[in-house]
Amino acid sequence: MSISIILPKDKIKKEFKRLSLKNSDIKKIYYANKNALIILKKRVKIKPPKDLMPSKELEEEIKKIDNFVEEFKYLIELERVAEISEQISEIKGFSAKEREIFGRAILDLKGQKEPKKFNLYFVRFGRERVIDTQISPGDIVLISKGEPLKSDLRGTVSEVKKHYIKVAFENLPPKWVYSFGIRVDLYINDITFKRMEENLNQLRDADQKRREVRNIALGLKRPREIKKVDFKPFNKKLNTTQKEAVSYALGCKDLFLVHGPPGTGKTSTLIEIVLQEVKRGNRVLAVADSNIAVDNMLQRLANYDISLVRVGHPARVLFELEEFLIQAKYEKSFEVQAIKKGWEDVGLLAKKREEFSKPTPSRSRGMSYDRILTLASSGKSQRGVSVKTLQSMAKWIEYDRKIDSLVGSLRAKEEEVYKKIIDSSDVVLATNSMVLSEVLKEFEFDVAIIDEGSQQIIPSTLIPLMHSKRFIIAGDHKQLPPTVVSKEAEKLKKSLFEELMELNKDFSKMLKIQYRM
Repeated sequence: MSISIILPKDKIKKEFKRLSLKNSDIKKIYYANKNALIILKKRVKIKPPKDLMPSKELEEEIKKIDNFVEEFKYLIELERVAEISEQISEIKGFSAKEREIFGRAILDLKGQKEPKKFNLYFVRFGRERVIDTQISPGDIVLISKGEPLKSDLRGTVSEVKKHYIKVAFENLPPKWVYSFGIRVDLYINDITFKRMEENLNQLRDADQKRREVRNIALGLKRPREIKKVDFKPFNKKLNTTQKEAVSYALGCKDLFLVHGPPGTGKTSTLIEIVLQEVKRGNRVLAVADSNIAVDNMLQRLANYDISLVRVGHPARVLFELEEFLIQAKYEKSFEVQAIKKGWEDVGLLAKKREEFSKPTPSRSRGMSYDRILTLASSGKSQRGVSVKTLQSMAKWIEYDRKIDSLVGSLRAKEEEVYKKIIDSSDVVLATNSMVLSEVLKEFEFDVAIIDEGSQQIIPSTLIPLMHSKRFIIAGDHKQLPPTVVSKEAEKLKKSLFEELMELNKDFSKMLKIQYRM
């Protein structure tokens, strides 16, 4: 029988030396909880200290977490590659006109500059001929002069009308976008895949409450018993099953599932739960996989007197909901004018810096910045570089350091403003993926409320779960599963909602009255 030992990941080498073990003695290593579970080969005969011997439960936990993370990282990479390949194959395999007929491209456009908003650059691409397309707001598009696979210019669609499509860019777009003959192609955004992988890596080493939530979500731990909580509904139109679902959800200590066919009022039930949680003084994270579903929740919550903030790309949020965007709240903050003035100063310093010689490798001849400053101040030349050039480079370095210092200070101030906005909000609304954006990734919430849970792949749903103390998911596991392109990644079609329904049916409530068919 093989011996198992558990070691902190960062102390494997040290402990192996102490135990007189070699790498060749290892049969298998599993990583989780910031530890390494090491299975030694049968030939290895040692008696490890008791503190290095894992319990059976801990050994099973580490094995399952490691296997889960590795498997799903592999599956989402398969899906990412499949989706990109599908887009590229389609662009290669069909003519531009065929792509336009399929609604996947828009041809013969001319760009027109639009006002800058929320630090985004907008371009309106228009033509006289009517635009009939499947491309919609929030989609990632590839902009080209007719050859999309030779372009790396991507943007986010903010508006689609009869004769134009408006696209938002994070950086200043090149001048050629304002010429005739521009082509816009539907493309893929792989940021979501990167964030899912990042969350899986974090989930592997989750500790304290996050570890507990993770283990419940993955079936390693049984949720604690639920006791119904009495409440006074905000929505007087809730039916009996909806009220029961809310009552159980408010009483859950770990998880609760709301399920039912289309039209049974799952989202209405979630909205009531959100309002009740806010009333109880809890900070709520309300999410879904799609921007449309998130905006649907926001529209409903906007009717109540609570503090709401929507975190997301401005181009993917409905125009009528812009006032709730974190960027809009930032623009209205007390500190913003001073920060804007600071960025203007950065621009002036950058212009001043251009008056001096940049210490490029060929110009500085391998000298460090500090060496250049020392030589310039003493009026000495070195390595064939004149005193005049050294002093010009020194000035460039001085301005560059001032810019770096000011930029660092301004970014810290911006982060503080965004943090203040999040901290002062009762409910934060975002897509699952955006929970791992720079704005939100460090926050933890009392409860995550997730809509359309049965239409999400497992790694997506796990993102908000890792940022909350308990979670409530609504969905319909008997309807269409998540969309998966890769045939090799078919396992992704089973949602976490479906898995949890199988494991914890007694922690769920079915809504039975249909209001629409």
